[in-house]
Amino acid sequence: CSSDLGKRPAPDWTDLVSKDASGKVLIDHHYVQYNALCVNNPATRAMLKQMVRAALANGADGFMTTYNYRRACACVHCQEAFRAHLKGNFSQQEIQRHFGIADIARAKFEKIPGQTPGYPAEADCDPLTLASFQWSAMAYKAAWDEIFLSEGRGAKPDLILGQWDHLGNVGV
Repeated sequence: CSSDLGKRPAPDWTDLVSKDASGKVLIDHHYVQYNALCVNNPATRAMLKQMVRAALANGADGFMTTYNYRRACACVHCQEAFRAHLKGNFSQQEIQRHFGIADIARAKFEKIPGQTPGYPAEADCDPLTLASFQWSAMAYKAAWDEIFLSEGRGAKPDLILGQWDHLGNVGV
């Protein structure tokens, strides 16, 4: 492990990636099998900030990020963040009426379908799915801003930043 990156943020790589509600690592398929980082995980954000600092220390002028996705992770960090989003944006009565959740503090979501970027399929457009997609987009944006704007531009105000997001069916 390179000293440029500092202390390892987690004991194992599986501690940093997307998981289902039971804690099993999610494997996605798009041309190849892959794992996606969970940006709601504080250890993942710490690792990405370490990588930004190391790149800047070695003369990087900017970053171009690609595939800026959140992949339906339901890990403990996403569970906590999604509950907080619902609690912060809806009254308990609305949570009960719209989502059928009696006690948001104890709610455990078997699946948090929100993906970034994307829209739910029309057949899956129930209120909880719509709320999860909205939360997903805002959560990913907050993570990106923390890592690249606060950390990156905090250290290098003229840091060049760009994103490439591969979106399908944008003309639908």
